[in-house]
Amino acid sequence: FSRDICITEDVSIDIDQIEEGDTGVVVWDAAIVLAKYLALKSGELNAKSILELGSGTGVVGLSAASLGGDVLITDLEENLELMKHNIKKNEAHLIGKADASVLKWGDKEKIQVFVSYEDRDSEIKIQLQKDFMELMRRYFNVKEIPLEEQDPEFRSPDIHILKFQLKSDS
Repeated sequence: FSRDICITEDVSIDIDQIEEGDTGVVVWDAAIVLAKYLALKSGELNAKSILELGSGTGVVGLSAASLGGDVLITDLEENLELMKHNIKKNEAHLIGKADASVLKWGDKEKIQVFVSYEDRDSEIKIQLQKDFMELMRRYFNVKEIPLEEQDPEFRSPDIHILKFQLKSDS
């Protein structure tokens, strides 16, 4: 069964749902509330990169894409087919891009963040780097990737690559 969701006066999306299942297979009222809020902020979404966690049917992400956002909707493996189906079904209504992917965000061993930055001399930039690292170290273990492990042609001693792994107690 499907549900037609009016995003704005000019934009609607049609979301297929599944009659039986656990979470992620029907459109929740909270998703519609968020989609309508995004419609109020539609001018701020154009060409923005948006990541939706726990997307289920994909209604919020597809709403954002219908308003011009470039969206990656994510959920567990069992919801991937439904998310991709709803993207394809609504392609004609999307101004931005939409794609779907599996993201099990409670799987701490699989969460890795890579950051690269170039050394700067500005006091403001140095303080920003220090503040960023302090915040990241609260939740992540950090390792700098040695130069010898980087591409031999595209590396520099003043450009750093950091790998952050979520701490197991986070």
